[in-house]
Amino acid sequence: MRAHGWIAGVAAALFVAAPVAAQVPGPPPGVKSCTETGSTQPRQALLGFANSLTVRDTTHEGGAHYANLTLSNPRRIGPQGIVWPVENINKMAYLSEGRPGTIVAKVWIDPSFTDPQTGKKGYEPLGLPAGVSYIMMCENDSTYSALIIPEDANEPLRTKSVSFYRIDEQFPTARARFKAAHSETICLTCKLYGWCEIDE
Repeated sequence: MRAHGWIAGVAAALFVAAPVAAQVPGPPPGVKSCTETGSTQPRQALLGFANSLTVRDTTHEGGAHYANLTLSNPRRIGPQGIVWPVENINKMAYLSEGRPGTIVAKVWIDPSFTDPQTGKKGYEPLGLPAGVSYIMMCENDSTYSALIIPEDANEPLRTKSVSFYRIDEQFPTARARFKAAHSETICLTCKLYGWCEIDE
């Protein structure tokens, strides 16, 4: 009995000590890759799932961060943006983990902003509409992509390429880059040892 009890205790301990990545839930069934933006992508299921995730606020390091985004040609100040990383994303070894993708962040673009040059809202260089969107990242070998999932049903899903940076390869950190005045990047906590920037 003691041996069985010890084995059961070890099994329970191993279950509790599972990798943190297991604590970051994968998307609901039926979700396609980050390059699928058509009607087969279960948008409402994705949004319901995304709204159930815990995101970090501004009260601790690695939490939410914001910046005034910059537009170019001609160069001008754009809308304010805020990024809230999903809790524990920074502890994942891989974004794939046998899933099509992982929702890594909630992003907000000031809906009160209208570009005086174009009359458009949102942050056009990165394809981010006004209001809240969620970012699902996909990892395929050494290639990364993002599916942008707007809460606004009038805004389509869109896909963007992503640049990945190891933390030890580039400074300042993503958070500092994004908090800098007139940032041109959207920086997302992206796995244990790096971050991602959505490409134009």
